[in-house]
Amino acid sequence: MPIDPPEAPMLRIDPDLALRGLVWKQVFGAGGPVEVEIGPGKGRFILAAAEARPDVLLFGIEWANEYLRIAEERAARRSLGNVRFVRADAREIVCHAIPSASVTSYYVFYPDPWPKKRHHKRRFFQTDTVDHLART
Repeated sequence: MPIDPPEAPMLRIDPDLALRGLVWKQVFGAGGPVEVEIGPGKGRFILAAAEARPDVLLFGIEWANEYLRIAEERAARRSLGNVRFVRADAREIVCHAIPSASVTSYYVFYPDPWPKKRHHKRRFFQTDTVDHLART
């Protein structure tokens, strides 16, 4: 009789549930240091970090669904159990969902600068967001 392979962990967190407040032990099914990448894109950094440091829990917040799918597929192929993703606005997650003093590091590579004045409200690095990064 064939043995069923172990069920793969759910890599994507429901954004509505996430906004109610993240509990890392529930998100990952384990405890440990948590690091967050804002905008992981196709996952090159977050997946390499997850492979290199399996004891670290890595959480990626991405808005672009097509890139997020690629990152998830790559994580699943590599059987990475220490990576999770959410498709959401990163400012919303950082400001409203991440518990205080629960993240050891944030990674933000090449944020979109939104240079026009009318676009400033879309910038990730704003005073309130930076305050929440420090809080968490």
